[in-house]
Amino acid sequence: GIACPLDIDGVYSGVGASYTGPAAVNGSINTINTAPFTTIPDGAHNWTVRCSDPSDSTEVFALEVRNFTADGTPPTAYITYPIEGLNLTSNVSIPLNFTAFDSGSGLDTCYYILDNGPLVPISCGANTTFDVSSNVEGHHDIYLRVNDSAGNLIFTSTINFSIDLSSPNVTLNSPANNTYSSSAVDFNFTMVDSNIYGIANCSLFLNGGIVGGAINSSTLNNTPTVFSLGSGDTTYDWLIMCVDPTGHAANSSTRRVTYDSTAPSINLTSPVNNSAFTSSSVSFNFNVSDVSPTTNCSVLLDGVSVGNNSSVTNLVNTEINFTNVSVGSHNWSVSCI
Repeated sequence: GIACPLDIDGVYSGVGASYTGPAAVNGSINTINTAPFTTIPDGAHNWTVRCSDPSDSTEVFALEVRNFTADGTPPTAYITYPIEGLNLTSNVSIPLNFTAFDSGSGLDTCYYILDNGPLVPISCGANTTFDVSSNVEGHHDIYLRVNDSAGNLIFTSTINFSIDLSSPNVTLNSPANNTYSSSAVDFNFTMVDSNIYGIANCSLFLNGGIVGGAINSSTLNNTPTVFSLGSGDTTYDWLIMCVDPTGHAANSSTRRVTYDSTAPSINLTSPVNNSAFTSSSVSFNFNVSDVSPTTNCSVLLDGVSVGNNSSVTNLVNTEINFTNVSVGSHNWSVSCI
């Protein structure tokens, strides 16, 4: 038979074949079966064969040396944008920036896969953009599939991101509008938002200014949240502002609450002390000073209520008449709440 060793880069490879079939046909392709060679290092190489016939000790070299590239190493690829955990406020023309290279046979094909969908072909040598058109708001993921010319394949790490196109919705729960309170006020509200992290940064505003101690940077989605406050007798116009992780901001409606921890101040105007009357009808006059614009007041004669006005206006004189005052000495006073 004819022995045909294989030379790689001019050196006997240790692999060869013997040809014992029919005589080679001049001008035709003749095949010699060999075992595959799997230990060639990556890089550029050349190969040739030399055949000898043991019967006449003749050795014949191939007429040419051919070149080839060995490449058993996958490409390198990674996404640089979007970054992991990114919150986006747009679903169109989202930049897809990446790096892909192969030092062996060179890059062949590149694809991106969005939300485990179909392969989308892209140029391996340039950044691109992509759109999210299905189930737009919420969680998404993207990764790359990259092949080199030798058939080596790599998948990049998966990048998770979210899209939020909507501002939060803020609902005031309590106190109701135009409420009066003599103790600390609990400002209760609920924030609802579509962002995947389920939180927002919410703040209490009183009379147009933010309250330093009433900020919650991790307000939970669709969960009642309370800010408590109580200081000074005053009236507050209050609202809640919430900002979600994507920067969308929203304000609630505005309500009014009055914090009143001090009893009304009552001024008796007439009758003056130690007055004398010849009639059983007496008019009792007084005025009230209080944070609240109206007060519920009663006139007490000898400690017993003889008249009531449930809407006494602040700092305005009020008169309550009693027509059955008995003969004798009496005392009178006013009680307000």
